[in-house]
Amino acid sequence: MLSLGIFVVIGGVWAVIYFFDCFLRSCHNYPYIWLQNRLGTSISFGYARWYTTSLNRIFQRTGTWKPKLLQKWFGLGAVCALILVLPAIFLLAMTAVKSFRSNTTAADQVLAPAFPGVNLPFNEIIYYLITLLLCSIIHEFGHAVAAIREDVRVMGSGLMLLGIIPAAFVDLPTDHLRQLPPWQQLRIFCAGVWHNITLAIIAASILATLPFTTLIAYQTGSAISVTAIQEGSPTSGRAGLVVGDQLLSIGDCPLYDIDRWYKCLTLATVSIGYCADIHFVGSFTDSNKNFAKHADIVDCCPANTAAQNLCFRQIDSSNQHTFVCMPARQVLSQAPSTCNISSDCPSSRYACLFPSTDASTKLLQIRRQDKDDVLFLGHPGDLFYSVTVSNYIPKWSFVPARLPGMIEIFCRYIISFSGGLAVLNVVPCVALDGQWITQATIDLLFSNLIPSRNKRNTIYMFLMIVGTILLSLNIILALFTLT
Repeated sequence: MLSLGIFVVIGGVWAVIYFFDCFLRSCHNYPYIWLQNRLGTSISFGYARWYTTSLNRIFQRTGTWKPKLLQKWFGLGAVCALILVLPAIFLLAMTAVKSFRSNTTAADQVLAPAFPGVNLPFNEIIYYLITLLLCSIIHEFGHAVAAIREDVRVMGSGLMLLGIIPAAFVDLPTDHLRQLPPWQQLRIFCAGVWHNITLAIIAASILATLPFTTLIAYQTGSAISVTAIQEGSPTSGRAGLVVGDQLLSIGDCPLYDIDRWYKCLTLATVSIGYCADIHFVGSFTDSNKNFAKHADIVDCCPANTAAQNLCFRQIDSSNQHTFVCMPARQVLSQAPSTCNISSDCPSSRYACLFPSTDASTKLLQIRRQDKDDVLFLGHPGDLFYSVTVSNYIPKWSFVPARLPGMIEIFCRYIISFSGGLAVLNVVPCVALDGQWITQATIDLLFSNLIPSRNKRNTIYMFLMIVGTILLSLNIILALFTLT
C-alpha cells in the first residue's frame, strides 16, 4: 500500500506540473516561454529535460589535457569493457535459466529493479537519487571527454528527470562518430562503462578502508552505536534507547557490528527463560491470586503495577505451571544465566522463569555502555525497523555519529548502481551503449574476414535481438520477484 501511495503522489505532482505547463503555453505566456527557451528546459507528463552548451568548454579543456595519457586511459577502458561483455551475457543467461527452473528470489537476480518503498528503504531515497545522478554524470562525462580526445565535437549536454529518476546525457554527432575507425569509436562508446567501473572500484576501496580511515575519530569492534530512532518507536521513552547509546549485547548475545545486531535480533525470536532464586520467587508467589486470561495468555499482575512488573511462568518437574508477578528488571539483573528448563540453571536453588506473553512478544534485555539496561517487551522485528545502528562509535561527543554510516550506505549504493550501469551498457541492446559497442567491435574484428557490410550487419542484428531479448527477460523476471 505504501508503494502504491508513492506512485499516486508522484503521478499527481507530475499531472499538476504538466497542466500548468500546457496552460501557460496555450495562453502564449511569453515570459514563461522565453524563460524556458533561455534555460533550455522542456516539460511533458512525467518527463523534464534541461539542455545546455555552457559545459562544452569544460569538456574541451578536459579532453585536450594530457592527450596521450587520455588515449591510454580510454584505450584501457575499451579493453576492460570488451572483456566484461561475455561474463555479463553469461550471467544474464544463467539467471534467466535459473529463474525458469526454480523459484527465484530478488536476491538471486543479477539485475534487480530498485524501487524506494518497495525493495529499498524509503528513508534512503536521498542516497538513491544522488547516487543515480552521480553515476549518470560520471558515465556521460566519460563519453564527452573521450569524444573531445578523438576530435569529435560535443554539441551539448544536460539533465533529465523521468518520474523521480534523474539522469545526465551528452549530445554527440552520430554521423561523425560512425566515420571514425572502429578502435576510436570503441574508446568513445566504452568510456561511460569504464568510468562506471572506475567509480565502483573507488567506492569499494573507500568502503573497505573505512574502518582504518576513521580510526582517529571512531572506534569499532567493541559495541554498536544508535544513530537514529524512528518516531513512535516502542524503544523510545524515558527508560528507552536514545541516539548515541552504545549497545553491548541483547541478553547473552554480544553486539560488536551491524551483522551481529541482525543475528541477535533473529535469535531473540526464540523464547528463553531466566534463572531466578527460588527464595526470591517465593517472596512474590502469594502476592496476587487474581489472574486475568486474555487469548490464552495469563496476566497475573494488577493493573497498577503493570508498568514495573511482568507476569512470569514457572514450570516444575511435573509440568505444573505456576504464575507469579515480579519486577522484570530485578529478575533479569539477578539472573545468573538464561535457561530452557530449570536444570539449565547453575544449581537446584534456581528456577527457570518464562515471561507470560504471546508467541510473538519477547522480553529482551539490551545492555548499554555506562547506562542502565533497557528492557524491551515486544516483537524483535520492531527493533529492526525502528532503530538504526552503526559499527562506528565516536570517541568524542562533537564527532557526528552518523557520518561513517552515511558514507557506508552511499558507497554501497554507488557500487550497486554504477556496477549495474556497467553491466547494462555492455550487453548488445537497443538504446544502450552496447548497441554501438557491438557494431564497432564487429567492424574491428571482422572487416577483413567479412568485407561485405550487409553480412556484418546481419551478425550485428542477430546479436542485438538476442541481447535485447535476454536483458528484457531478466528485467521482467526481476519485476515478478517483487510481486
